[in-house]
Amino acid sequence: MVSERSYILGPSRLSVRFGDLLTSPAEVLVSSDDYRLTMGGGVSAAIGAAAGSALVVDAQKSIPRRLGDVVVTSAGLLRARYVFHVITIGPADGGPAGPEQTIEMAVRRCFDLMEPLDVHSISFPALGTGVAGYSVQRTAVLMATVIADCLGKSSYPFEVSLYLYARPGVDEREFVAFYEEFARLRPRVAPADQPLTDDSLVRKPPAESKLIVLERERQRLEQKIVEVRRLQGDEANESQLNVELQRNQERRLEAASEKPNQPVKPATLFISYAHEDQEYLAMLIKQLSDLKRIGIVQSWHDRMITAGDRWQDAIDQALEEARVIVFLISPDFIASDYINGVEVKRAKERHAQGLARIIPVIIKDVFWEKNPLSIFQALPADGQSIAGASNKDKAFVEVVSGIYKAIASLMPEPTS
Repeated sequence: MVSERSYILGPSRLSVRFGDLLTSPAEVLVSSDDYRLTMGGGVSAAIGAAAGSALVVDAQKSIPRRLGDVVVTSAGLLRARYVFHVITIGPADGGPAGPEQTIEMAVRRCFDLMEPLDVHSISFPALGTGVAGYSVQRTAVLMATVIADCLGKSSYPFEVSLYLYARPGVDEREFVAFYEEFARLRPRVAPADQPLTDDSLVRKPPAESKLIVLERERQRLEQKIVEVRRLQGDEANESQLNVELQRNQERRLEAASEKPNQPVKPATLFISYAHEDQEYLAMLIKQLSDLKRIGIVQSWHDRMITAGDRWQDAIDQALEEARVIVFLISPDFIASDYINGVEVKRAKERHAQGLARIIPVIIKDVFWEKNPLSIFQALPADGQSIAGASNKDKAFVEVVSGIYKAIASLMPEPTS
């Protein structure tokens, strides 16, 4: 039996293979979960076990959800950057009418999220064919059709893998349907024995910086300490882990203070907000102090306009220079015609040109699902507002961490 087959769809590549999803090098792994994100069976349980408790805790911030929803979390100890949790099991009165609508909505949502998150590679399981009990044949038809449609219409280059795994008691020959469906879609889908016209279209993940490697090590050490305490392990082991954690902190500080081989500019950060939300602007600026002090970020907001400046020109110039654009979402923000008609419009244009990253930050509860910014991954990641958080400082820590990760993913700019 064929174990792997690849196809070219526009600037993208799709591979269908038998294998373990956890072996995928993709930036995004997709999990099939229940509406309470218990990660209790099938591929979700395997991902949860491999990623560690940090991912499970992160996922629990987002419950309950509806069928067809896609919840984005960190990937914990996994090599991936994110896990997309697709909700395929839920209460009968929530979400789409059936498996077909659930799969179509979720797969499209996964692809919608990738460009805002600046990721290109994603690996799917055969969604819902495990614990959820979806028909393999029907899932093959739906996933093939939706994936082909999404890739065929997009100019954004994707590297998509579909991992097939037959659980005990299931004949793996059932999954041949996935190969058959992609074969049926020709000529929309070309076999990948024809080389890509431009290999650079499918971007390889950038080399990780020393700080990112040390941060991953920190997460691993903290996870081990948590497990030792939970299992009431020996104090000597915990003491040794704490020593290693202290060394890691020292190495991270050294790495942060190292002079780069080539001077780099701080990433320019434009913060757009409604004046009624000045309190939250001040809180964010305070939380960004360390990143500003060590030269990682240089923030700008309209309170920095000095007397005599033409305010419109100052805003336009700051917006054009920004590498990261943060929008503080609130009812007053949504009500502002100027912000939405000028700043949001220009920010989306610069994002589409690859010149800036957009990060919405939900500071107050408001309906914004139809706002042009709703297609971008927001912070806090659980979709809860900072105003509604029991600990606002902790919520802002998550926001600043997300901003830092966005900055770290940008290529450094050499000074002139």
